Amino acid sequence: MRHWSLTIVLVATLMTGWASADGGTSDPAASASGDGKLRHGFSQAQLQRLLRTKIETLIELAGNPAIVRAVREQNARPQSPARIRAIDEEWTRTDELTPFKRAMQENEVGRYFQSLIDFNDSIYNEAFLTDSNGANVAAYPVTSDYWQGDEEKWIAAYNDGQGAIFVSDVAFDESTRTPAIQISVPVMDEGRAIGVLIVGVKLTYVQARYLTLERHGAP
Repeated sequence: MRHWSLTIVLVATLMTGWASADGGTSDPAASASGDGKLRHGFSQAQLQRLLRTKIETLIELAGNPAIVRAVREQNARPQSPARIRAIDEEWTRTDELTPFKRAMQENEVGRYFQSLIDFNDSIYNEAFLTDSNGANVAAYPVTSDYWQGDEEKWIAAYNDGQGAIFVSDVAFDESTRTPAIQISVPVMDEGRAIGVLIVGVKLTYVQARYLTLERHGAP
């Protein structure tokens, strides 16, 4: 596997301004609700604390030259909103792994995402990268849709090109059939967001982290 040299992206708003969803109470138990949300019991503040090291890792990953390059290259081939919607409709019409979907997994970044998840399958359930319109650049495994640009996780992290960290509430991810939290990190280039990296962290990891901190105290 190719060695990736990582560079850290430090943007003040990424470390101080947290865009977030609503949380719950302090009980770490989880149960499903009718709308797909999970009544997991973690407040948003708890999720951010429990996931802080993962957020820092993903900020670093989003600055990887290969990731920045992949987003730049796709942004240099802009697609109209109508074309993006047409691709998204075709993508969601079938669960089949089409050649186009497979290409998202088999490009340079997609292969890296696969190795990241395969080696950390107790932590991550998915990883995908989008361009400045919210269209997929790479993904592993295949996402349920092609266009992420109408979803809160993308809108909040892209932040009109300013960039911000977004930590979702816990939800049942349909594409991987896993309860998870999605962390969205902007891909920054010369001080502007040019895309968004989104990674799912399994609820089981968060629960284990919670128990460890409760037992040994917060670092």
